[in-house]
Amino acid sequence: MCSLVASTATKTIAWSSSIIFFVPYNTFSLQGCAGASKKVSTSKLVIFSSAFVSSSCCLEEVEKIMEFHTTIGQIVLPVFYNVEQREVHRQSGTFGESFVKLSKKISATKEKELSWRRALTKAAEFKGWHLTDSLR
Repeated sequence: MCSLVASTATKTIAWSSSIIFFVPYNTFSLQGCAGASKKVSTSKLVIFSSAFVSSSCCLEEVEKIMEFHTTIGQIVLPVFYNVEQREVHRQSGTFGESFVKLSKKISATKEKELSWRRALTKAAEFKGWHLTDSLR
C-alpha cells in the first residue's frame, strides 16, 4: 500500500463512525509499496490526492485493485482528497501533470502508461467521497 509520511504534523479526517484515516497536514511523500492489493478482501479504499501519481507504486496498486474488481468483484471505494474526480478520470490538471512527470521520470513504456491510465479512469468512475482540506 502507498504510505503517506508527513513532514509536519498530521490531522485526522473522519467521516461516518466507522472510517477514520490520517492525512498529512502540509507536505508529504509517498514511500514504498507494501503490496496491500495482494491481500484479497471484499473492498478497497483508494485515496486519490495530487501526490498519488508521484509514485509508480500507487499506480501499480490501483492497477491490481482494478484487476481484482474485474476478476473477483472486489468493491472499490474511492476518496478524492483535494483533487477533482474528473482530473483522476481524465488524468488532467495537476493530477495529470504529475502523472506525465512520473511517466517521463521512470521512462514508463507506452503499454505501462496506458495500463495505468485505464486503471485510473476505471477507478474514478465509481461514486466516492470528495474531501477538501478545509481545516487550513
